[in-house]
Amino acid sequence: MASRLASFPAGTAPTLRLIPLAKWSDCHSWPSVAGLRAYVAAAERIGGDAWIRRVGRRLLIDELAFLAWAADGSIDKSRRRNA
Repeated sequence: MASRLASFPAGTAPTLRLIPLAKWSDCHSWPSVAGLRAYVAAAERIGGDAWIRRVGRRLLIDELAFLAWAADGSIDKSRRRNA
């Protein structure tokens, strides 16, 4: 995570940004909304509870937590469990 934080300009800090799942592709090209929905469906098994926020029926994605989860290799670990 330290390398990811180092990519922010000096004097700035990452801020919490909750992105509605359906709007994820407006901010990021990866993963697709369909791929992200698959991660949400398997959240308990793959550790997605750390980056998913449920507000009523809305699914919000904690951007920093998701990107940290993806960067630490958790996605590859979850794929190995599915095989």
